[in-house]
Amino acid sequence: MKARRAMEEEITVTDLDYLAQVLSPTFIEVDECVFFQPHFDHEDYGKHWQPFGLKDRQKVERTLNHIHLSDLTPDLDNQRQLGERIKKVWAEVLKHRFPGKGFHLELYQHKGEWVLMLCQQV
Repeated sequence: MKARRAMEEEITVTDLDYLAQVLSPTFIEVDECVFFQPHFDHEDYGKHWQPFGLKDRQKVERTLNHIHLSDLTPDLDNQRQLGERIKKVWAEVLKHRFPGKGFHLELYQHKGEWVLMLCQQV
């Protein structure tokens, strides 16, 4: 689900719902992979990702667990600041939800936007 909002558009209920999910995240564990629940679809995972899950868990997690901050705000500086806050929240939630696992959270700029990515550490 995306909450993309151009500068001239109003914020929708969908935008607010997605932002709430991002700022108060739920993570699930499937086949030893950890996923941001709103981005996980059991049917899609079974068809396209499950065969790779145990072979390259990080690749699957990186693909399903990334957020384009431009979906939340068009302003690059706001994207970076929001990404830093989300990264801190996610790190804290993951630490408590999965105490025995280590995670890599990366905030980076790609093609003119900021992206936040999550995967388990190897």
